[in-house]
Amino acid sequence: MGHLPYHRSLMPQDTFSFRIAFVDYDGARALDLYQQSKPGTREECSQSVRSAAPRMVNGVGMIRRFVEELDG
Repeated sequence: MGHLPYHRSLMPQDTFSFRIAFVDYDGARALDLYQQSKPGTREECSQSVRSAAPRMVNGVGMIRRFVEELDG
C-alpha cells in the first residue's frame, strides 16, 4: 500500500480520500483469454474479467458490500 501527499494527488489539503489498486491476476493468462476471444459486448467483457481475475472481482465485491454497510 502506498500513499501520496495531498499536494501530489491534486486534492485539497482538507479532503480525506483514498485509492486502492488491485493487481492480483495472471496477466499472461488474461492476455491469452482476450486474444482467444475478444469480448464484443459489455456482458462478454464482464465475463472475460470474471474469468481472468476472479479473486479481484470477489475482492471488489467485498469492498462494495463494506462501503454499502458504512453508508446504510
